[in-house]
Amino acid sequence: MPEFISESELQSIYQKLQQLQQKVNQLEQRYQTTIVAGGSSNIQPQPLTIGWKELVNIYNYAPQILLAYVTPVAVTAETYRQQNPQEVVLEYSVNGYYWAVLTETDAGKSYWLFPHGGKRINFNRLRHHLELLFDLQGDSRYLNINFSLEKPAQLRILPSGTSWQLVTKGYIISGKISPAQKILSEIENIRDSQGKIPTSLNSLIEALQQYHHLNRDINEEIEKLKGDTEKLKDALAKAVDKLIEQKSSLGKLQDFLEEKIREGLDRAEKSVQLLSSNQEIALTAITRQSSELENKIVQLDYQLAAKLQQQDRLIQSLKKSLQGLFFLIMFLLALMLAVGVAIFLGG
Repeated sequence: MPEFISESELQSIYQKLQQLQQKVNQLEQRYQTTIVAGGSSNIQPQPLTIGWKELVNIYNYAPQILLAYVTPVAVTAETYRQQNPQEVVLEYSVNGYYWAVLTETDAGKSYWLFPHGGKRINFNRLRHHLELLFDLQGDSRYLNINFSLEKPAQLRILPSGTSWQLVTKGYIISGKISPAQKILSEIENIRDSQGKIPTSLNSLIEALQQYHHLNRDINEEIEKLKGDTEKLKDALAKAVDKLIEQKSSLGKLQDFLEEKIREGLDRAEKSVQLLSSNQEIALTAITRQSSELENKIVQLDYQLAAKLQQQDRLIQSLKKSLQGLFFLIMFLLALMLAVGVAIFLGG
């Protein structure tokens, strides 16, 4: 959607154009001539009794006003061949990319150099040439879109009368958006009743008035659209309120579910803790019983060992007793045998 200028901006354009129209009228009365855009070019520039700052102001706002006074010039081929920035020479050329302008003030005559204000120039392609004449600041990518001439280059006329030598470079800022450039960009979109770009201030003002009426109608349509937009905003606000209400209900349900889940988790955690506690108690009891059983087993081992030792001692004692008894029986048998033999022999 195109962006239209406001009422205050239009008023500013009116005021600036009226000031320029007054300046043109003063120049016409001073030189008893009529300034017409276009026409044949001057081999030598016509003098203007204004300072360079005012000249820059006119150039930035409405360069077409200067067409009757300027001389189109171009950098000479010799300058390009020599490539000496200290000896840059320009000469009259109908198709030149620059303007030579003459001012006459109390300080004397001065020649100035401006980029051609009456044609579109591909400054990006000519940047190397442009840098011979002007110091550039800013983003050079915007040179073809907008630029601000802060100071023109200063020239010195040569004896031929149709050639000039560069004395001091000018100063250009690329990408700078000033109120003047904004007005110019709007003027470029303005067409007269035949669809042509105005070629004079009077026709420009008339076209601007038509544009003002069109702009007013468009602003009215915009106001209507704003009203429709407000209605849409209200409907959207109601829809948003319903969504917020539904979201609130869903939030309450979510809170309820989260609470129930927390309660279930708490019960489960308590059950796990209780089970873990019971397991610990049972494990402690089993451990204690196991320890007591181990102690009893140890005691029984000691008692069994003691009894085994006692039985072993008893067995050893019985063995000794049996041995003594055996020897006694053998002795008695021997004695009985001896007595029997004796009795047998005595009989």
